[in-house]
Amino acid sequence: MAWIRTAVTFIGLGFMVSKFGTFIRMLAGHSSGSNFAFSLLIGVGLVLFGTLVIAMAAVQHRRFVQSVSAADLPKGYSTAFSSSIAICLTFMGGLLALYLIFSARDLSLNSVNLH
Repeated sequence: MAWIRTAVTFIGLGFMVSKFGTFIRMLAGHSSGSNFAFSLLIGVGLVLFGTLVIAMAAVQHRRFVQSVSAADLPKGYSTAFSSSIAICLTFMGGLLALYLIFSARDLSLNSVNLH
């Protein structure tokens, strides 16, 4: 499950790239721009990639644990905790991607109405 920390880094970087593009756009006072759309695309792409990595890491971890004999596992070992964390992070990553997309849409609509 070490891939989860890497995936969370992808998600965090995606959020930062997306919101930094919004910040630069607001700072410059532009109502539209291809740089904003590009940073949004890259940011949402990183968030979705990180979310996919979490889901794939959970599947890989579960398959690995199932391939190990019960005698080789520590007493009382369960994949329930790591699987539930992965499921929650996958769900939250999807919600974050949707938030970034819809907040950018709302921002562009508000800037059109203001000008």
